[in-house]
Amino acid sequence: MADTFVVVLGVTDYCLNSSVDQQKVMTYEAIGIEKSNDTTICYGTSVTIVGNVVGGDRIHGGPGFYTRWSTGEFTAGITVKPTVTTTYYVWGGEGCSLEGEDSVKVTVLPKLYINNVLDSILCFGQTYTVNLRDTGGIDASRKVFWSDPFILGTNVVLNPDTGTTNYRVWVEDGCSTPNDTTEFSIYRHPELLGDLVLDKDTLCFGDSTQIRVSFTGGKPSTRAWSINGISPGITVFKVAPAMDTPLRFELKDGCSADVVKLDTIVVSGKRISHKVVASDTLLCYYETNGFIKVSVSGGEIPTLIVGVMPWEQRIHQ
Repeated sequence: MADTFVVVLGVTDYCLNSSVDQQKVMTYEAIGIEKSNDTTICYGTSVTIVGNVVGGDRIHGGPGFYTRWSTGEFTAGITVKPTVTTTYYVWGGEGCSLEGEDSVKVTVLPKLYINNVLDSILCFGQTYTVNLRDTGGIDASRKVFWSDPFILGTNVVLNPDTGTTNYRVWVEDGCSTPNDTTEFSIYRHPELLGDLVLDKDTLCFGDSTQIRVSFTGGKPSTRAWSINGISPGITVFKVAPAMDTPLRFELKDGCSADVVKLDTIVVSGKRISHKVVASDTLLCYYETNGFIKVSVSGGEIPTLIVGVMPWEQRIHQ
C-alpha cells in the first residue's frame, strides 16, 4: 500500500444546520514488473525469462493478477529459443490498476561457421594448401577439429597418399549447436612412370631393332610421350637406322614431373667384307711351312679379326 488518507465531508443547510462525516481513502502502489535481466545465449540454445507482477491491489483487487507476454503466453516464466537477437515484452496487472510493462532482451551469438573447401585433384608430388575461416559462437572457446587427429589448425598443407582421401573438419565452442562442418576429398594421381627398352642397342649395318615404350600413372587425359620429339602413336615398333642414333624418350602430362630416358642405337660403319690373301712361299719337298693370311675389314670393331691361319696340307710337286 502506497498511502492512506482521510477525506472529511461537511454539509450546511439554509437554517445553518450542518453535518460532518469522513472517509478513509487507501491508495496502492502502481503495477510494476519484476523481470529477468537482459541476457546473451549461444545459437541453438534456449533460456527461461521471468516477469512477475508487483504492486497493485493485492487485498481488495479485481479478478486477480496476470502476466501477458508478447509471445502470447500468460505465465510468469517462459522458455524461448530465438535464432536472432529478440526483445520480449511483458505486461502485468490485476484488473484494477493500469498495466505495468517491461521487456527482456535476449541477445543471440552468431551461429558457428567454417568455410567450405572444394574437392581437388593433385598430380604426384603436389600438395594442397587449405585456409579455413571460422567465426561465430564464443570466441574464447571456439576450436577447429579435423577427422585426422594428426592435422591441426586452420592453415595447413595437405600431402595425401595416391588415390582418394576424404577429410572432415568442424568447429565447436562447447555451447552453440549445431557445430558447423565441412567435408571435402582430394584425389592424387599415381606417380608418372615411363621407360624405353631396345631389343638390341648395337646393330650391324642394315639390321633392325625393336623399340618398346611403356608408361603408367600421371594424368591419363593429358599424358603424352615422344621419342626425339616425334610420337609414333604405337608403343612397339622396329627401326633400322643407318648410323648411330641417340634416343630421347619424354613422357609428360602437364602436371607431374616429366620423365626423360636417354639411350643410343650403335650401328657399324659399313658391311663386313672379307679379303683372303695367300702369301707366296718356297717349299722344299715334304715341307709344310706355307700359310694363308686372311684380313677382315668393315663391320663393328669388336668383331674385326685379322689373323694368320697355319696351312698344314702337304704339297706335292
